[in-house]
Amino acid sequence: MAYDCKKCIPWNCGPELCATQVEDQSFFYIDEDVDPRMAREKECTAVISIVSEQASGKDIERQFINIHGTETWRWTARPIGENKFVMRFPNPKMVKEWSFFPSIAMRYVNAQMKIDSYTTSFGAKGELQQAWFRVWDIPADQRSFRTCVKVGGLVGKVLEIDERTKLRHDYVRMKIACRDITKVPKTAESTLGLFLHDFTYERVVRLKGLSRLCKVVSKYLRESSPHHPRNTKQMTILARIPKQKLLLNLVVNLLIQGLIKVLVRSILPMLLCLPHPRLAI
Repeated sequence: MAYDCKKCIPWNCGPELCATQVEDQSFFYIDEDVDPRMAREKECTAVISIVSEQASGKDIERQFINIHGTETWRWTARPIGENKFVMRFPNPKMVKEWSFFPSIAMRYVNAQMKIDSYTTSFGAKGELQQAWFRVWDIPADQRSFRTCVKVGGLVGKVLEIDERTKLRHDYVRMKIACRDITKVPKTAESTLGLFLHDFTYERVVRLKGLSRLCKVVSKYLRESSPHHPRNTKQMTILARIPKQKLLLNLVVNLLIQGLIKVLVRSILPMLLCLPHPRLAI
């Protein structure tokens, strides 16, 4: 049965052009639409790569015939590229079991092969990069989902919109896919109706070292609290210590906590040098 394209909205028939405001970074976007029947068939298909030396499809077939035989299944390796073959297995479980090994030594030739499950990304020459951005200067009364997607589409393809920031007075947080997230410009020009606007894009970068330091500091502050379960057993011991020594220890702990807070909140962010003009943590 053929699909009637005349019933589809005209502007939904062609691919979507994204990132038109970024030089040499624009691309056409087409949504994935996997056929369920083909998906079930591809679950039993594996991609076999020769990772060392050389081997032919006949050598791969002999490898599996020697292990499983030919009584219940016909093993056929079809070449799809240099040192790459496609082979169908009796069931998806067998594909998963063979793909567990990083490499398999072949018996009849001096070569090693690697078996991977077939995926929809097979044969792609690249993949788009994804990142969260803060998009500024969108008028508050025009922040519909359709408008936000089109504003983000000036620099890439919008994948998600944070609904908690949709009604903020300053920015909207979006997850955008681009060819290169480092080449997203600071501003992009477009119209809303008949009025020209400049939209600002700010990439959200999470620093693993800083987040880990914050977790360590918060854990220290939490465990140093007298209400922590581990510290309740020490209350009887503290009662035997002189008050002057307890007061001194309290002052020292407060000074250490204050210095750590100042370091995390003010000094440490000033020492971090980030390449992007407007990066948020």
